[in-house]
Amino acid sequence: MTAEHKPTTKRYTRTEAHKALPLVNSIVRDIVELHSDLEERRERLGELRVSRKGPRQRSESDPYEEEFRQMENDLLSDDGRLRAYCDELTQLGVELKDPKVGAVEFPTVGLSKLVWHLGDADIQEVYATGA
Repeated sequence: MTAEHKPTTKRYTRTEAHKALPLVNSIVRDIVELHSDLEERRERLGELRVSRKGPRQRSESDPYEEEFRQMENDLLSDDGRLRAYCDELTQLGVELKDPKVGAVEFPTVGLSKLVWHLGDADIQEVYATGA
């Protein structure tokens, strides 16, 4: 077995999840903001590339090529930051369900789930509806 980081198998009670919420809120807010920013920048970069005759026409003599490369490098760097934020949640044992809206789940024991979305005042307990 390797020394890779494995997701924590922590199981939360409602009280424990509530205590963790300030930290989770901070991390999730960063995730949502950065995820949105990355999507917008990727879209703009793609549009710029297409408007400049597409990715196959790139040339080292293009005066904007260095700027495009810097934008791509910035995206890669910020992708790494986003992964680091997600890793923080994983280390807490919290599962990110949707980075666009900041939906997370606190694993529990039993049939219920503790879910929270960025902007919610409190954690919701959702019960399984059978199989």
